[in-house]
Amino acid sequence: YLGQTPPGTTPVVFAQGIVSTGLYTRDIAISKDGTEIYFCISDAAATAILVTKLVDNRWTEPAIAPFSGKGFFDFEPHISPDGTRFFFLSNRPPLGEEAKPGWFYQKIWMMNRKETGWSEPIMVEEPISSENNEFFPSTTNEGVLYFTRSAKNGTPMIYRSALKNGTYEEPEVLPFSLPETGMLFNAFISPGEDFLITCAMGIDTTNTDQDYYIGVRSPDGKWGQLIKFGPE
Repeated sequence: YLGQTPPGTTPVVFAQGIVSTGLYTRDIAISKDGTEIYFCISDAAATAILVTKLVDNRWTEPAIAPFSGKGFFDFEPHISPDGTRFFFLSNRPPLGEEAKPGWFYQKIWMMNRKETGWSEPIMVEEPISSENNEFFPSTTNEGVLYFTRSAKNGTPMIYRSALKNGTYEEPEVLPFSLPETGMLFNAFISPGEDFLITCAMGIDTTNTDQDYYIGVRSPDGKWGQLIKFGPE
């Protein structure tokens, strides 16, 4: 736990002074063996994924990950439960396209684990990538990919795509009943695909800002009603 005192049931700031330093910091991914931690920092000019590793029983100084800090905005790292794949959001252009300023491109990129680290990033192609924005990847033990999709300046929703024979199937939007103004985004799916934690906005009378909700999935694939987390 980076030398920190583990928290109780009330949340505390994570790794203050190491990961949480006062910079705009968000999104975290931890390797399966617990020896690598990836997280994002951002300011007005740049957004990058940083990494710290446990080497000889000591954590290295956080530094920009080798695949990030290339002049693009990188966010939302996710390591698959088996530790073999690394996903992240980036505004880097698809192959053959010119770079655009800002968040013109919002696509999910993926790397495979190698003995020496991670492979070169490749964009996750159709049917995950589309003319819309796709971001915040999260995967299960079976390789099912959950992600957020939204039209340009549109309403975001959570999608699910199963992995069959190494290929993602056509994504399906999660079947939560929402009002017209409601939106779900940035969801974490548990490795066993039995529960989901999602940001939500405008889905009930208590949800006037961005709040966290949890949804439970039954073995037959049906989702129960979203439950709002309390203030603690």
